[in-house]
Amino acid sequence: MFLSICYSLKKKWRSLRDRYKKLKKAGPSGSSAEVREEQQSWPYYEALRFTDAYDEDRESISCAVPSSLSAVSLSESEDDLFSSSPAPKRTKRSRKAEEDVNQLLQKANSCLEQVLAPATDDCELFGQTVAATLRRFPLQAREYAKVEVQRLLYNLEFPSQRPAEMNIRKKRIAAALVVQQALLVLKKSQIKKRRFGVHEICRDRSTLGEFFHLLPQLKKDDAKFFEYLRMKRSTFEKLLGLVESDLKPKMQKKMSILPEQMLVITLRFLATGMSFRSLHFAFRLGRSTIANTVRETCRVLLNSLKSYVTFPSSPSQWKAISAEFQRWWDFPHVLGCIDGKHIHVNKPMKSGSLYFNFKGGFSTVLLAVCDARYRFLYYDVGCYGHQHDSHVFARSSLGKGIEDNSIAFPEDEPFRSDGQNIPYFFLGDGGFPLSSRLMKPFSGNTKPEEATFNFRLSHARNVIENAFGILSARWRILLKDIETSVDLSDLIVASCIHLHNFIMEEESPGAPRNEEASENLRLQSAPVQPLRSSSATVIARNVRNYLMDFFENEGAVPYQHSRVIFF
Repeated sequence: MFLSICYSLKKKWRSLRDRYKKLKKAGPSGSSAEVREEQQSWPYYEALRFTDAYDEDRESISCAVPSSLSAVSLSESEDDLFSSSPAPKRTKRSRKAEEDVNQLLQKANSCLEQVLAPATDDCELFGQTVAATLRRFPLQAREYAKVEVQRLLYNLEFPSQRPAEMNIRKKRIAAALVVQQALLVLKKSQIKKRRFGVHEICRDRSTLGEFFHLLPQLKKDDAKFFEYLRMKRSTFEKLLGLVESDLKPKMQKKMSILPEQMLVITLRFLATGMSFRSLHFAFRLGRSTIANTVRETCRVLLNSLKSYVTFPSSPSQWKAISAEFQRWWDFPHVLGCIDGKHIHVNKPMKSGSLYFNFKGGFSTVLLAVCDARYRFLYYDVGCYGHQHDSHVFARSSLGKGIEDNSIAFPEDEPFRSDGQNIPYFFLGDGGFPLSSRLMKPFSGNTKPEEATFNFRLSHARNVIENAFGILSARWRILLKDIETSVDLSDLIVASCIHLHNFIMEEESPGAPRNEEASENLRLQSAPVQPLRSSSATVIARNVRNYLMDFFENEGAVPYQHSRVIFF
């Protein structure tokens, strides 16, 4: 390799020297305009002037020796201009030229050393040889060889300094690494290659898929369209306008999924709880494509409809909600109703009993607050199914905000003629702790006036039960085990809540139904295991007793005594 590099350098040098001599012989300044232009344009012409000293030395030598020897000496000098033989006549110019040549030789040698350095390293050459050998092996044999080499290097790098029985831990670690690598090789060998890019069934989706041949017919019938997507056509068109820009594919492909198609697939999945396999056959799309479509569309829905689930941020907004509860549910100073619902999921891997609820299934807990018109004001989803309602509430941002008094609740105000200030509060069931901001029913054997209070609280708290019922009746995915990962199931639940508020706002249901009408609509939410509260304050008890007295006197309504059940 070194000889070939030297030969190429020598050949290049000769070509440069010959061209310089040719241009120099044309004349000191060039015999024609073309020669002068070539002398000026060639970049090496001025750089090769140092060879003039050698030419002068040769001329002086040729004059001092016989003609028969002069040809020999000239030919030898031409073969090797870098010869170290002393010249008979050394001038200052020739010495300067020789120094320049030596510098050029040093630079050339350094370049050669840099080029040849990797090749002179024994470890580098050995590694290249091993890599070339491994490339010729099959995949399984190649991975096995890597494992063996790694094990050998590990044993050499960490030699045993103790007896064999004292070095068991290192051997176990090495064995675990070998087993892990072997399993990885086995997994790679078992991966099946796809037989085709798009299945024949999926190729016909533009003619046989539900989106292309069924949806156009449903758009002609409003009732059937509502049954199919659980919303009116006008509501669907507005929803599509909100999410269409975010659902457009970044790169247009031959068979790209349309934004409307993505929205229809997701709404159909939420409305029916169909599996991805069933949607695959219905819409003629791959199962992985269906799963990715549902995830992406739910993410876009959550982002586009976030303004429809707003937590009140000022006392005036809270008072407006309280006025609606007073008007429609006959309960003063109520900021909202709170409850929990279990969302059934498949048991996540390596989760132990975290998601195991007291009913014997696996679930996450949805904690929500709604106003007097069945619209959700707040929700927290994703807590473990084994947690109590009060624990979920205490760890939520709402519970922490109530605890540190960081929420802009209205100031305490009177609602009776006696002028006593009473705080605004939420309504919950027996699973929540009693506090000045959260009223719950009396427990145990109740007196008649306590039973009346429990009835009035239950009557007002039906709004959260009805809200969960409407939510589950419209999006039936919430009534089934969500067969996805936990993070996707949380995203699905959050999307259902935002869609619920969007539809309630767009389709304007008006005033809430009375209790008798609501009973037929309500779907019982999954019960949450109650936890008795041991931190009920004296203020909270006094507020509850004050409300009990109010419902027995000027706050009484005609229907309360006919519906009270004593225990």
